Amino acid sequence: MKLNFGVKENGTVVLGSKVVCDGLIEDNMETLVMSHAHRDHLEHSFIANAYTLDKTVVMTEETRKLAATYGNANLETNFHLNVLETRKALEFDGYSIELFEAKHILGSVQVLVDYQKEGRFLYSGDFGEEVPNIPKADFLVVDSTYSEMFNKNSWSQENAFDELRKEINLALQHSPVFIVGDPGVLEIALHELAYWDKIPKVISKDKEKEWAKIYKSKNFDLPEVLSEDSDEEEARSLKFENFIQVAHNRKAIGDNPGGKLFVLKNFGINQHEPINQISENHYLVGITSHAYGESLFRYIEKVEPSVVITDSYRGKNNATTLAKSIEQEMGIKAYPSIEVEAD
Repeated sequence: MKLNFGVKENGTVVLGSKVVCDGLIEDNMETLVMSHAHRDHLEHSFIANAYTLDKTVVMTEETRKLAATYGNANLETNFHLNVLETRKALEFDGYSIELFEAKHILGSVQVLVDYQKEGRFLYSGDFGEEVPNIPKADFLVVDSTYSEMFNKNSWSQENAFDELRKEINLALQHSPVFIVGDPGVLEIALHELAYWDKIPKVISKDKEKEWAKIYKSKNFDLPEVLSEDSDEEEARSLKFENFIQVAHNRKAIGDNPGGKLFVLKNFGINQHEPINQISENHYLVGITSHAYGESLFRYIEKVEPSVVITDSYRGKNNATTLAKSIEQEMGIKAYPSIEVEAD
């Protein structure tokens, strides 16, 4: 089936005849919008390709700053780049683009493209709980990363943070603590832990240090992050006592870090307890920045679309499950993107 919106096999999101998101723009399109600074959505090669083809690139200032911590595309002075605030429409010939807060990570947005002739297209991007403003649209491409998680646990994210704070406090009496979380999830967790009057400095790498600076500039309560790369001597001095080390991926910590390891993962929310022991010093903590289960249906209800495409590229099995559920529960035409040729 051919539609003028959906998700291509390479993950590029198509919104009508002129706009794509989070992927490679082709010569017949005009504008590339980046929804947020996670690498399954924003690679610098996507931006470099758009520059080469003389296309417009749109993102928020927070996404620009976070993306500048990795890759080498020019995100400072390139005239193709438009930094756009949320709730302020950018006008083009025959259509406009407006960004709405998505509550996933800092700078993450929903992307609304309003054509004079084709209608209104919305890409949810990755979005979290309690999104403040959800625009109405005729056609919706929706994140389906965690759509299979419909169970209702007896614990909340607040419970998970409370339990994690207690476990860290106990662990630090005997050993170092290592905390691993995806970009954005880690920073939100550090903010919620509110532990930094006791331990004002933690150890990490350059990228995590830069992300912490950006989050702190937006009034997140984070510790000072010392990088093993650029603050080597001061970071080493912290290791004479029990310390906290944080990372965006497990590789940065190593297989045997020599202390208690807490891994913050989206799929941990599907467990019966907020913290689950995997091995003697390894714990899985259920913390997510994705909406899931019933939250997805509430989001779709507010959009009021006539057709929904679920993103198979970033959640193949979940996209099919979610599309079926949308049709059965909501009576809205829905297709996993794998069944649609977006053109």
